[in-house]
Amino acid sequence: MNAKIIVYFLYQCLLHTCEAAFKSSEVYTNDDGGLCFKQLNGTAGEFSCINSEVVFNYNWEQFPPSLVNYFESAGWTKDAWNWDYEENSPYELFWDSLISQHKKALMVFGWIKESWDIYIDTGSVPYENTPTDCTKIWNELTSTEKTAAYDLGWDSTTWHRVVPLEDVQFNPEKINLSIPTLNKYSFDYLQDMDIDVDVCEGSAKKDDEFSEYYITTMKQFVQDVKKGSTKFYLKYEDKMKHQDLLQEEIGDVVMKELKSAVKAKGIFRPEWELESSSWSFWVGANGTSTPLHIDDDSFNFLWVLEGRKRVVLIPNEGQFECKTFIPNHSCWPKLDVFNDELPSNAVVIELGPGEGIEIPYQAWHAVKNEDATIAFGFRIDDGGKL
Repeated sequence: MNAKIIVYFLYQCLLHTCEAAFKSSEVYTNDDGGLCFKQLNGTAGEFSCINSEVVFNYNWEQFPPSLVNYFESAGWTKDAWNWDYEENSPYELFWDSLISQHKKALMVFGWIKESWDIYIDTGSVPYENTPTDCTKIWNELTSTEKTAAYDLGWDSTTWHRVVPLEDVQFNPEKINLSIPTLNKYSFDYLQDMDIDVDVCEGSAKKDDEFSEYYITTMKQFVQDVKKGSTKFYLKYEDKMKHQDLLQEEIGDVVMKELKSAVKAKGIFRPEWELESSSWSFWVGANGTSTPLHIDDDSFNFLWVLEGRKRVVLIPNEGQFECKTFIPNHSCWPKLDVFNDELPSNAVVIELGPGEGIEIPYQAWHAVKNEDATIAFGFRIDDGGKL
């Protein structure tokens, strides 16, 4: 993303924030759309004109006073102008490290320091009073929100979209992995565990970011899953609250054994580092699902212990506008790929016990349980790309 684009300049002028600058005797636009400004040491009436887009390649310190005044009237500051959005996205910084213009823009959407710092640390956003930049597509934004979006580095072509990167491979295939140590974590094993779990609705149209969770016991939930009498789904990842209760008994073992098996297949890079919370755990009844979305993971692996899963994968071409968008985390277009017609480039893979799949980087994917299913996985969630 790069906030220094001509679209921002034109939009601000449409809002009349730089009307005074247009009327100024020091700056004006010519018939070709160029920006003409009074030279620093020029004689009376002596102007220089440059293409409007070229001006965004300059640093603030290179501007003559006439241009400084001009862009200040359009809402720019020195810090915001010189900010390198590609190297220093505001969506990677805690609140106290943000420049004032970014803080003001985030507050327009409803962010405060506390909720922002939690988001940066965990990727989680408030369930209640959710900031509007996570839930509103471009055409739903107010003029004030659009200005804030520009200040944060977005425009209409990147807002709530995952811009495809070059040379991204899309070759999904099923991988057979025998991991005997994990076989003990069966439905019978889970049913005997005396712990609480939080589960969410496993609907094809709900997104995981704002699904409603409720607390039940592992025993009751597993019984309901085996009977097929629940539409709720246990999905543990991203440092979820009750995931810690299973860390020592299940999580540490899954991390060790699954990583070892994947490394033996040659698909795990040595430079990748796993955190204790990098593992994921999925238990769901027949028919429960996770809808189409993209995760911002360098690596995402899913492996089935019991049951069957149907995985739908679609290469990213920037084709979907997301109803829910969490920068550096996930993007959810809220499309039902299990009941609607699939695009011609979609790939469908069925997974059974002992089978896994590496989700291709930046690929849209949705997963549906075709039977009562237990699955594990792990992710390298390093952010910074969505």
